[in-house]
Amino acid sequence: MRDVVIALDAEEDARDPDERDTLRQAAEIARALGARGRRVSRLEVTREASWIPALERLAPETVVYVLVEGVRGRHFLPAFFCHLVEERGLAHTGARAESLYLHSSKWSLKAHLLALGLPSPAGIDAAGNLLARAAPGPKTPFLLKSVWEHSSIGIEAELVPFARVGAALAAKEEPGAWFAEEYVHGREFSVALLEEGPALEVLAISEILFLGSRAGMPWVLDYEAKWDEASRAHRETPSVFPDFAGAEAPLRARIEAEALRAAAALGLKGPVRLDFRLHADGTLYLIDVNLNPCLAPEAGFARAGEKAGIAYEALIERLVANAERSLEPNVLR
Repeated sequence: MRDVVIALDAEEDARDPDERDTLRQAAEIARALGARGRRVSRLEVTREASWIPALERLAPETVVYVLVEGVRGRHFLPAFFCHLVEERGLAHTGARAESLYLHSSKWSLKAHLLALGLPSPAGIDAAGNLLARAAPGPKTPFLLKSVWEHSSIGIEAELVPFARVGAALAAKEEPGAWFAEEYVHGREFSVALLEEGPALEVLAISEILFLGSRAGMPWVLDYEAKWDEASRAHRETPSVFPDFAGAEAPLRARIEAEALRAAAALGLKGPVRLDFRLHADGTLYLIDVNLNPCLAPEAGFARAGEKAGIAYEALIERLVANAERSLEPNVLR
């Protein structure tokens, strides 16, 4: 049984909720793998790059469990880190470096989605470049998003009409690090995907509900709603698992089919989470691709695993086993 090294870039004194969450994930993953008989250690991926010699000393049979998020100005760190791991011939969990390089930028992801013919909302960058299937009208609402940050960092539930997008982006402190995405009002679904042999399977589909005061606002899961568990915004945006009974059964089939089609077109491997918005005209828009979904026991991906009958410890062990399998001869990665 291979040893596992959990690689993470969150520091022990981190105060931001998203970075503290990474530390909690590392602790829970270590516990789960330890219960399975794995020997687990940690590798702290810091700005000073002192971790590189430690990475080079890892035994060839080591599996690297990747919790390197790369937020807060370290945009390419996850891709760079996985690139070094792959160069050493080590197995690692999660997306491969090529996918991370291509999809870490939400702007390049949008361009890739549209080039592949996948439905994605219109986007405008700070230079005024428009990516869209059809030109938006002057009053079409847009949401400002960070090109690089994930975990709802920088997201606010405020919309800007198309005619004012350029001015709104120019007013940002780093306008080149932001873009505007057309706001699609409708139900929001998240699809958790995991490898089953050489293929991907849908574990479960969750839905974010917008209740109370949030029902009358733009339906946006901003940073407060996602991370401040004591806030009203968080309470009014719960994530649930719809049963898709009766007339909703075809919707479940559509979402699953679209998720698997998008994952195949993008060349993704699990674990991955795809987020969709259902427009009033029936179009399912792919609004986000999360290559590093949170894997804490209470988080959405682990809950999706439980919904599919996979206990937390078994789920974490399966991710390691999938990483090991990626190094077997004649297995496409």
